[in-house]
Amino acid sequence: MSMLVMNCIIVGCLSLSVFGCNGSEQAIETNIDQLRAAKAKLLKNPQDKDALSFILNQLNDRRGIYRVNAAAVLGEIAEQVGASIGAQAVPPLSNLLNKGDDYDKRAAAEALEKFGPYAGAAVPILRKNLVPSNRDVAWFSARAIGNIGADAAEAVPDLLDAIKKNADTCEGYFSSFCESFIPAIGKIGPPARGAVPDLEALLNHRDPYVRMRLAVALIRIDPSNRKALQELERLLKDSDVEIRRRSLVALGECGKDAKPAKHLIEMTIKDDDTDVRREAGDLLKLLSNN
Repeated sequence: MSMLVMNCIIVGCLSLSVFGCNGSEQAIETNIDQLRAAKAKLLKNPQDKDALSFILNQLNDRRGIYRVNAAAVLGEIAEQVGASIGAQAVPPLSNLLNKGDDYDKRAAAEALEKFGPYAGAAVPILRKNLVPSNRDVAWFSARAIGNIGADAAEAVPDLLDAIKKNADTCEGYFSSFCESFIPAIGKIGPPARGAVPDLEALLNHRDPYVRMRLAVALIRIDPSNRKALQELERLLKDSDVEIRRRSLVALGECGKDAKPAKHLIEMTIKDDDTDVRREAGDLLKLLSNN
């Protein structure tokens, strides 16, 4: 049993315990086995209509744990065959995100994130779920929007509004809001150009990790953005080794979009820290192959 499904079982059972569990543990295990079998069939043959229909039907089951596990399995499948099943799976996942309970919403948003550019039809519902922004449903919705990319450009005002209102709450590298929302607006790329002035204004944020995410997002939107490149240079020269390393990691997540900062990355190849040098070397190899 995958860890993702196991986690969902735990969440689902907690949900059911509130309303009364109508299914036995054995019935749940049987359902999981059926989901795993359907998943295996779809990975082998993405055109298997019966296997896909079985999973999709579970999204409407009266039992929350069945819905949550079905969404989780769709997300797992999407990582490999999202292009083949997206047209059939994204609408019902969107409906679950729109009308489900809190557990449904989280599972649906997390699954939609895995569909990447094939989740475009979900953008209107994902936008609705960006607020309130201090919850996991919003974080997964933002990530899903970012993974859709340029086709999610209509969400730029929503993302920007949330960033302006919530950036002050971010502190440290593992701040869930900024870790989700800021990269998302960057992944939309040039269609988010209208957000550049507001994002630049936030480059004076007190937290270096927020400035790092903003700078990386800005070069994805505008590769020639001087203010972003200047901030990245400062971060890569910071006395805190973790800030230098994490800045390279964030650039690495951009793939070829990190090319505007290549000269800055080259500067760190002789850093005093072994981990920083390794990150820089790996990133330069990545860029040389793109």
